[in-house]
Amino acid sequence: MEKEIVKYSFSNVKVMWTKLQEDKPEPPYQGEGTSSWTIQAVLDNEQADKYKESGLYPKFKRNQEHDLVLEDGLKQVKLKKSTTFGVNGKGKKPVVVVDVYGNPFRDLIGNGSVCNIQCSAHTWTRDGKKNTSLELQAVQVVELVEYNEDEAGDNFEPDFKFKKQKKVDIKDVKVAEETDEIDASLDSLDFDD
Repeated sequence: MEKEIVKYSFSNVKVMWTKLQEDKPEPPYQGEGTSSWTIQAVLDNEQADKYKESGLYPKFKRNQEHDLVLEDGLKQVKLKKSTTFGVNGKGKKPVVVVDVYGNPFRDLIGNGSVCNIQCSAHTWTRDGKKNTSLELQAVQVVELVEYNEDEAGDNFEPDFKFKKQKKVDIKDVKVAEETDEIDASLDSLDFDD
């Protein structure tokens, strides 16, 4: 008989795009569904092979063309925990986030940080096939890479080349006369200036 997985851990994995702050979960995709606390684990080949053999969900991250999304040539898995039990359901406890000493950690976690991740597992059946999905439960920050606000794009400065705009005085603006003949009225205006 196959042993049922109830817990799964990732040790010393690089993480990306964490959204673990209690009051700032990731909003639902295209506004439908529930918000979730999320983290993307970047797995080395050994970790990826072990995870793939487990048959757990979620599967490795893929783009719209179903190609693997890689970080430095390594596979990623996006782990999450919904903020509620179902849409508009009762709220869930947030993901536990601690530092290496077990102290609560509330700062932002930058891309490239190294973490230990613990998940619970639940089994479900679809079309007669039994599957097991992971739900993110706890994260321990082992090596913190400071969150860089520039990564978020908040300090972006556009460098478009703009055309010089001709200044127009309001007294030079022509207004079409009110008429039932719209074409004739529009023809009287000069749009070439």
